[in-house]
Amino acid sequence: MISIKHFNIAEFDAQGEPGTGKHMRVSTLLKLDSAREIYGKPITIRHGFRTVKAAERIRRSYPGAVKNSAHENGYAVDLAPTAGFRTLEDWLVFLEALWDAGFRRFGIMANTIHTDDDPKRTSPAIWEYSNTSPNAWAVCRHWLEEKIKA
Repeated sequence: MISIKHFNIAEFDAQGEPGTGKHMRVSTLLKLDSAREIYGKPITIRHGFRTVKAAERIRRSYPGAVKNSAHENGYAVDLAPTAGFRTLEDWLVFLEALWDAGFRRFGIMANTIHTDDDPKRTSPAIWEYSNTSPNAWAVCRHWLEEKIKA
């Protein structure tokens, strides 16, 4: 198993399914560890690997959740600064750390960012969810547009 500095592999377990975090992709874990190093502050993992059972539970709770998500293949995490997003600048600083670590796919939620490095999905990409704050969405979308131009 890979050694990561800033996270415990159990943080990536599907809810109620201990040991499933070991199915996370090495590429994803290394980028996350790098993002944490760049960010310089604690990061909370809200969702990591999803088993079939966990994915079904998520789809029942959130009807818009996709089948065969990057979570189910070990490439995705939903995460946030442990201190939360207090300002729009917090979103940008956090996204910048993820970008600098090599992530190029971002889903902007109310208080969480989905990121993944699934090689089978379009990249770079950014999308919003039904609970996304319009202000955060506008700032984050503009941020990625500027990154792509650069």
